[in-house]
Amino acid sequence: MDMTRSSQFIALVSKTLATLILTCVMSSCSLFDVQIENPSVPLTDNQMTMRTVTRGFLPTYFEGIESVSDNIIDSAPEKSQRVATLYWKIYTENTAVSAALRTDPEAALVDFALLTAQQKHLFQTPVAEKHFGAYTADIAVAMTHLNGEFEDIAKAVMNPDTYQKMQGFIQAQIANQDGHNFFEKRGDVIRAWYAWNGVALDKISGNPGSLPQTMADLTDQINWGSQQAGKTLEWKLQALSEKSSLDDSKIAHLLESLERTSEQVARLTDLTPDDVSKLSEAMVVQLQPLVDGLEQQIVLFQGAIGQERQALTAAINDQRIALGYMVDEQRNLAVADLKTLAEELVAQVIPQMRSMIVIVLIALLVFILVLFAVPFYLGFLIGRYRTQAANSAVSKNG
Repeated sequence: MDMTRSSQFIALVSKTLATLILTCVMSSCSLFDVQIENPSVPLTDNQMTMRTVTRGFLPTYFEGIESVSDNIIDSAPEKSQRVATLYWKIYTENTAVSAALRTDPEAALVDFALLTAQQKHLFQTPVAEKHFGAYTADIAVAMTHLNGEFEDIAKAVMNPDTYQKMQGFIQAQIANQDGHNFFEKRGDVIRAWYAWNGVALDKISGNPGSLPQTMADLTDQINWGSQQAGKTLEWKLQALSEKSSLDDSKIAHLLESLERTSEQVARLTDLTPDDVSKLSEAMVVQLQPLVDGLEQQIVLFQGAIGQERQALTAAINDQRIALGYMVDEQRNLAVADLKTLAEELVAQVIPQMRSMIVIVLIALLVFILVLFAVPFYLGFLIGRYRTQAANSAVSKNG
């Protein structure tokens, strides 16, 4: 009878402890999963859609801008128009990349929509004709098309109330913008957008999303930044070449003068020594004025050659110095961007690693307790029960 009760008690205790252990293990695993997969609030599906369509519009925007600008550069007769078009292309594409790569998907979409609307408005003003002349209409048509296409995208992914707020914000920004700002950076657009919505700066959520979303965002920033840096350097060099004072007409005049000089030297070398002697005697007697005039022309020609050589040397030195400055500037910008991206990556990963370490330690502690403390406690209960049973049997026999 005592052995049967002992067996039943041991089975009951074992079931209870097994249930407790299973519950603890499942709870620790569940907690571990939550901490690993959700260290921060992931971006919603709608936010990810906004980010995707905004950055996905960049190639379309670049194609429209580069198509119209390349046509102007190839056909514009005025140097000032070609230079203005190059600087405008650099400005608008770099601004588009900065807008699309904002961390907040809604802010990125609003910033991009504002850029297209501002560009559309600027090229419908008389001021644009001072920079681009008759080609202003071509740019206006391209910007109107790009603005309408992106507005359709924004309307499709934003809820109606937010879309109407964005339209009001864009109109207010256009009404206050500088009508001459074709090539300069804009002000703090996003701060103005939050103020327009009545959101204080200290209440702004800087949630970058989950770890995979953050890593994808950083990858996009690196890829687009590196691609745009190369194009910007190329266009700045092209603009510098356009602004150079040594134009095609001066180079052609210099080459023509050198060719005439070489032809004269070739004709003189074909004469025999006697011919040269007779010619020189005749020139001394009869053609001395012509010789004097030729000497004067040679002196003038040498002076012109010296001036052109100096101008060419100065232009080459200026371009070399400007190229060095631009390369240093682009390298510094690239280093600064990579440093910022690395700091953001560290700021995102370190807190998550800390959470993971804490969870692993907790799970390890629970495992140790289950592995050592529970069997010890179970043995203690069984031993105490057997001692009590033995004492009870001795009492009965006594």
